Amino acid sequence: MPDCDGCRALYDPSIEEDLEELASLLTSGRAISVSIVLPEEPGEARGLVESLLRRIGHGDALVDMSRWPREIVVRGGVSIAIRRVEEGVYRLETA
Repeated sequence: MPDCDGCRALYDPSIEEDLEELASLLTSGRAISVSIVLPEEPGEARGLVESLLRRIGHGDALVDMSRWPREIVVRGGVSIAIRRVEEGVYRLETA
């Protein structure tokens, strides 16, 4: 279950509508915790996360993939942690 009023249980940032909804949630200013689908290939996963960051105005943030596939950490202007729940499913959390 999402830890966010009005959030869906799962988002796929490779789908434009999901990407828009995620961006809207992230720019709302409230802390969220939602599940997202990411590909297992690190370059594709990084690309989707960077696309989301550009959408919310933080395209210059650093996407740290050093702990992939367990975790992705976003640094610089926005605090987002993305942790693996199971293969292909990650938990995106903001503070």
